[in-house]
Amino acid sequence: MKNERIKRCLERHPDWTDRRVANATGTRQSQVAALRTGEPKERQSGVTGGISLSGVRVSNRKPNDSVRRLLYQLRKGMAYPVAALSETWNVGVDTIRQHAKRVNALKYVEVSPGEWVACAMHPDTAEELEM
Repeated sequence: MKNERIKRCLERHPDWTDRRVANATGTRQSQVAALRTGEPKERQSGVTGGISLSGVRVSNRKPNDSVRRLLYQLRKGMAYPVAALSETWNVGVDTIRQHAKRVNALKYVEVSPGEWVACAMHPDTAEELEM
């Protein structure tokens, strides 16, 4: 509808500037310029590697079971600082702590005398440590 207004205005006043046409039609100057030059209204951003959304599930937040699944994929016998996992997994520190607590896989490791770091580990490793 706006495009039709712009086209009619450009036909009547081909000598007008894009700004003047935009003001007269109540549109943006970039829309006028795109129609005048024949370019698409919106250009691609140049970003590559997008994910097609056809036939996939989309959620407002990461499903809870995925963090738990990641904990079970950790190498047994190792402890990983929660902050490092947060960066690697792109999940909040508090979220990792909550999920690790649920499966009893959140432990504090003394990395130097008096310095303790919150770490997550494979739940089987945590269970072995308690025995």
